[in-house]
Amino acid sequence: MSAPLQLSIVNFAKGAYIIVEGKANADYFFIIRSGRVRISREVEVVEEEGGNVRGPGDFFGVVSTMSAHSHIETAQALTDVSLISVHREQYGMPIERNTPVAIKIIESFSRRMRYLDEALARLTLK
Repeated sequence: MSAPLQLSIVNFAKGAYIIVEGKANADYFFIIRSGRVRISREVEVVEEEGGNVRGPGDFFGVVSTMSAHSHIETAQALTDVSLISVHREQYGMPIERNTPVAIKIIESFSRRMRYLDEALARLTLK
């Protein structure tokens, strides 16, 4: 029998920085329960469709957490937010146990890859 999934609920006030690009090893990724979070990077390659604002059901920090490197983005609370934090040792469990979560992560990665591909094409055509 596999270990139970252990999730934590964390709350941040409007304006708080949740993660900061380049800082610390990424031990957690976050799923937004309520509120809005702005995702930014020091150098924006491309703005994602709908902007870089995430809301309930969206997530951030997955790439850094999966690779166990420093954060590749900054996340700031635009409103008071409630998040579910998932430790990197358990990041596969929500995916294995919840097909909609897996599909949402795959869709997000696919969108980001498309935007990066389009940005690269624009840069090489200049």
